[in-house]
Parts: sequence; C-alpha cells; structure tokens
Amino acid sequence: MKWPSFLKKKEILFSAKTSREDLIMWGDSFFAGMRLHDALAFYRQAGHAEGVARIRQAAVERGDFFLFREASEAMDPGDANREELAGLARRAEAAGRWHDALKAFEQLQDLEGLSRARAALEAMRAEPPVKGDGGGD
Repeated sequence: MKWPSFLKKKEILFSAKTSREDLIMWGDSFFAGMRLHDALAFYRQAGHAEGVARIRQAAVERGDFFLFREASEAMDPGDANREELAGLARRAEAAGRWHDALKAFEQLQDLEGLSRARAALEAMRAEPPVKGDGGGD
C-alpha cells in the first residue's frame, strides 16, 4: 500500500469531512502496516477505544514505553497496571531497548531493573563508534 504524504495524512486526520469509519479504516491500515504511531493518531481522532487498546497491547509486546504511554494517555491514564508495565519492561530489556526499559523501571520504581538499564546505557555510551558508518573518515 502506498501511504499518504505527511500533509495528506494530516488533511485526512483533521478534516471535518472524514467520517469516523474512515478514520478507523485508516487506523486499521496503518496498524496492519505496523505504522503504530500513525494508527494511534487515527484511532484517537476517531475515539476508537478498541483500536487504542490494540496499540497499547502491541506496545507492551514490543517493549515500546513511549508508544505505550501515548496510548495510555488516550485511554484512562491511570489504567496502566503494574503487571502490564512489568511485561513491557521485561520485553524492552530483552530487546535491548534500554531507554524504554529505563522509563518503565522508573515508573515501576524497580531499583534493580533501573540499575541494569542504566548500566547497559552507560556501556553503550562507552563503546567507540563503528568505522565506515558514514562518519566521514
């Protein structure tokens, strides 16, 4: 599928002419294409709670704290439970998404997890850059 340009997407998303059903259809298309932030924008605009909940679940499965937080804000912000957040933190850690893991562990107030995430981030910062990656040398 060819995705709309940024401006066209914005036009569709915020036009008074776009029906709720069309917004949900676009959200479903973006979701199927794993363009989860775009899908969330359309689901939020449509007020489609089921779509937002699917995005939040996908964020947990991917270990994506920032997408999870954005989806949670579209729902009831106090609705995120510790078990869901702990699962997200474990998946983020396993995937090496250390910044996501750090934020989840912070919210959980998990000092052990915070320590692991901070150590991993520090180790990444200490690694020398890889030569030949466009650094201009």
